[in-house]
Parts: sequence; structure tokens; C-alpha cells
Amino acid sequence: VTGVQTCALPILAYELEELGQDFLYELSQEAPRNEIAYPSQNPYIPKHLEVLASSEAENDHLIPAPKKLNSKYPGEHYYLKDNRYLVPQVTVNIDLISKALSKNDIKVDVTGAVLSHYISEALNEFVYTTSLASITPSISQSSNGITISVEGFSEKLPQVLRTLCRQIISFEPNEAKFEAYKESIKNRLLVG
Repeated sequence: VTGVQTCALPILAYELEELGQDFLYELSQEAPRNEIAYPSQNPYIPKHLEVLASSEAENDHLIPAPKKLNSKYPGEHYYLKDNRYLVPQVTVNIDLISKALSKNDIKVDVTGAVLSHYISEALNEFVYTTSLASITPSISQSSNGITISVEGFSEKLPQVLRTLCRQIISFEPNEAKFEAYKESIKNRLLVG
């Protein structure tokens, strides 16, 4: 940028000024500072975003429904390849069913809400890192337990899901925080 350029809009005003060779030279002579550094590389950013070719015919007028898969594992499994938008993304929902959280009772509802909120809070740093790579994990209360959801680019999603499950398994609750969350949710339920 040469000279001084100005802009004055009702919501934005700025002025651009040339930095100058002396200032640029001073910057180049500065020693590296440990407190200023690039963040470490995010391991969840995908390297491959192509969609694999498919032999399935696409109907341009209808959005197809996912197919239910037969599986040796418990639960329901569905699959739908994206041939329309060509986005290499996947959504995984895992329901952790708990008899203790399946009762239709206000105390059980509060306990489930507190537990899912508390686990979510403990995973904030991990969720932030994955969300920068467009992968969004979440923990929520369901009618009969807790639901773990992960949505985003398919290449790194298995790695995110494994790490998420390890963190949930190794989760160590804190009694004082748990009680604070419980009171907060009780108050919200009573007001609402």
C-alpha cells in the first residue's frame, strides 16, 4: 500500500498507511519470542476431501432415504452415500442406554441433564479443537440415557470418535461441580 488510503462508511472507518522500510527492517531484527508461536498442528483436519465414485444411480428429483444395514452389533445402523452434494461428511449417533436414566422421573431427568452437561463441559477443549477441523462432537441427554453424536468430514471422524470415547471413559467427576450443575438445572426446570 502506498501513501495513505482512507475509508469512511457509517459503520466502518479505517486508514491504511505504508509501513515503511525502516519499520520492516526493525521487525526483521526482532528475536523470536516464546510467548508468540503458531499453534500445534490440528490432527483432525482432513487431508482428502474427494468423494469416492459410486455405481448407484441418482434420482435428481428425490433425496434418497438411508438404507438400514444388517449388523452383528446391537442397535440400528443406516447408510446413505452422498451422490448429490458430493460432500465427504458423515454423522454418527451412539445411544448409551441406561436403566437408571430411563425412568420417567424429574430426579432422573435432572441427573441425566447434569451428567450430559458436565461431560460436555469437561470436553470443551477437545470439542473446540475438532470443531476447527469441521468435526463437531456433542453429548446430550436422551429419553433413555445419553447420546454421543459426531458430525463432520469422514476421513478423521473415526479418530475423533475413538478419542471422544476414551475421554468419556476416563472422565472423573467432581462432586462440587456436579452439585452446582444439578442446582442450576433444577432451578431452570422449576422456572420453565
